[in-house]
Amino acid sequence: MDWQVVGMVRASKHRMAIMKALSEEARTPTETSKQLHIDSAQVTRSLKELETINLVRCLTPNLKKGRLYGLTEEGKVVLAQL
Repeated sequence: MDWQVVGMVRASKHRMAIMKALSEEARTPTETSKQLHIDSAQVTRSLKELETINLVRCLTPNLKKGRLYGLTEEGKVVLAQL
């Protein structure tokens, strides 16, 4: 367990909320934005940050629109620590 990663996620209410939403089902950034009432640009930034540290991955990388994101196995482990 990388506690620095856990701390990074905890430091942002947006990253925490996005991870919890993605634990329920894979979602597009737009769906996540609407569900959580977070600006879509913030959701996109947070998803990129979470993807960089291997907590989230794009499940449909070849699509320009309608990209689905979900938690990685590491993301599920980190979410359990939150």
